[in-house]
Amino acid sequence: MSAEERLLKLKQLQKKRAEAARENRQELFKEHREKAIGKEKLRQLEEKQERSREELEKIRALERGEDYQRRKAWDYTIEENEKWDAKLERRAQNRENAGFKNYSQMAEQAYNKEISQITVDKDRYKLQKAKDGHGTSGVDFHNKPSKEAVDTLVSTLKTGDSRRMKKKSKEEDDTDSYINIKNKQFNEKLNRHYDKHINK
Repeated sequence: MSAEERLLKLKQLQKKRAEAARENRQELFKEHREKAIGKEKLRQLEEKQERSREELEKIRALERGEDYQRRKAWDYTIEENEKWDAKLERRAQNRENAGFKNYSQMAEQAYNKEISQITVDKDRYKLQKAKDGHGTSGVDFHNKPSKEAVDTLVSTLKTGDSRRMKKKSKEEDDTDSYINIKNKQFNEKLNRHYDKHINK
């Protein structure tokens, strides 16, 4: 290794060291700020800064005679935009379906939610179907599901059972201290309101 190469290597190492020191210092400042302000307050401040930056961008775009929403849309790809539209559509649909109407609708919603979480390997299904030689008319009684499919089914059933058991045990614990559900909800509302003032 020549002297020039060693000098170049030394400069690279010095640059890396300076960069690491700068990053460490930034982390230290951030940690100190979090301790002094608190994480929640810091998050609120960052959100406020982001909103103010956005307002400033809107004002600048207005001064230039540009459409701010259109200008902002330039930052997103077509795929991101399609994902966002799909997300908004799901939100609207969820908002529409929110609330209790009847038990059959509630059961249908639970079923659809569980079905939406299932992933189906269509290629594997088609391959299995072609291999067995059964069309739509034949039924294969010897088909055995994979271990992963069985494990997924078992874990889904266990999580559902544990969720129901938690809810049931919580309801059993709470029934002794309240006259009825409305009384329980009212007491919880009071606690939420007054706990803010008491815990200060």
